[in-house]
Amino acid sequence: MIQQRFHITLFFLLLSTSLVFAQGNTQLSLQAEDGGQVQFNTNNELTNGKSHPNQIRTRIQKYNGANTVKFWKLTVRLTNDFYNQNSTHSVDASFAKLIFNHETNNSTNSQLINPTNVPVALSKFNEVTLLESDIPLNNQTQRTFSFDLFIEGGTHLLTIPNDIYRASYEFKIYGKKKANANYNLLDSFTTSQTARFQINYGGNFGSQSIQLQNSANLVNLEFSSSSDYTNGKSVAIPQGLKVTSYNNHQVLVKTSNSVFTSSSSSATIPVSKLHVNVNLSSPENNVQLHGPLSMSTTDQVLIDRTATWPQTLVYDLEFFIPPNTLQATDVQEAGTFSAYVFFTISPN
Repeated sequence: MIQQRFHITLFFLLLSTSLVFAQGNTQLSLQAEDGGQVQFNTNNELTNGKSHPNQIRTRIQKYNGANTVKFWKLTVRLTNDFYNQNSTHSVDASFAKLIFNHETNNSTNSQLINPTNVPVALSKFNEVTLLESDIPLNNQTQRTFSFDLFIEGGTHLLTIPNDIYRASYEFKIYGKKKANANYNLLDSFTTSQTARFQINYGGNFGSQSIQLQNSANLVNLEFSSSSDYTNGKSVAIPQGLKVTSYNNHQVLVKTSNSVFTSSSSSATIPVSKLHVNVNLSSPENNVQLHGPLSMSTTDQVLIDRTATWPQTLVYDLEFFIPPNTLQATDVQEAGTFSAYVFFTISPN
């Protein structure tokens, strides 16, 4: 019984000490301030991504109190994906990163933290560490850390309408007295949809769209005999691509990866083996076709249109692998190999 009471008493004292350190005498606060939004205005920005300097600023203040925070860390999590105003479109939180920009130090301790500026990928599921330091947070500390918000470019931005897309940051600061101790939560701060970016791209204005139809969204080229490799394979989709536009534009095409990947093995096939072509049933003077094209991960111009009036054009699509382009030795083992093909309409 004595040993049992000893353990119970010790646990209670440790728990009480932890709570006092975390909330009682630390007198530390964490806040965050809005620094603007990422602005996408061009197809190149939407494709490659863009950042906004000092998009979010976090301020740590330590008031008078008995406890100096000797070791501490700052974490962040996005509480949700980025949604537009009507919640009709979204961009996953994982496409966002924070990059340290600079520190403003109004503390009695003039030593700067100097964290790394390696981009930190954000998550809506897990906290990620932005800063971790052994420079103490003592009385009269006020440190502000500014971060750039970077939004990765890609199809997830090219397929959504112009709007402001918002999410919320959840920041937390943890502290401990000894290097080998566990961290305790000192304070947290959740912003109100402060993480945000705006798409204001001219290609998204007006009655402009691009659409795959007549089962063009799923194309199968089957190689099952030696003659298939010798003669090649093709699939034609009549009226497979529908483009509605009101101005000059280009239709660009590219693949998601540089190789076709197998669902059952690590084997791959270069996407350059695949070709794409388009045709119009009735020729248009203001349209120039650039196919056939060998596929790659780089945007290639498939169609040029120079007219400046509203028009809907429907193109016949063809995907093919030319004769003797794909050798049996290229396919190391049987299986289904796949890749995504993206069509993009871009003003010119």
